[in-house]
Amino acid sequence: MVLLTDGVNNRGSIDPRTAAEAAAAFGIRIYTIGVGSEGMAPVPVGRGPYGLRYENRPVEIDDSLLQDVARATGGRYFRARDAEALERITREISALEKSEAQSPVYVRYQELFRWPLGVALAAILLEIGLVAWKGRIP
Repeated sequence: MVLLTDGVNNRGSIDPRTAAEAAAAFGIRIYTIGVGSEGMAPVPVGRGPYGLRYENRPVEIDDSLLQDVARATGGRYFRARDAEALERITREISALEKSEAQSPVYVRYQELFRWPLGVALAAILLEIGLVAWKGRIP
């Protein structure tokens, strides 16, 4: 599993370290990536009449927490400060972790017999109408 985050834990009622222990118990390896630059960044804080409202807020990345989560599950922690670093990190994770994924295939059938049936019924009605109007064709 890849955990891509730009800050500290600010949601949920489960401590990330506890969640990491639960993931490790199920054999899930977590690769954590801290993303973003340090300093101030625009953060959406609500909706206004013209869309989202942004305020400049300090960016906080809890490196020690992300390292603990990765270490607890046998994963690794990465730090991406720009798009190129993030691309390099994703390639590295792809090279580290190769596993086959199986997903169920769902097929949705759509019945299309109505169209040829409608044409056949129209042809039969046309033939009955012609016989009734002109009489039997020799």
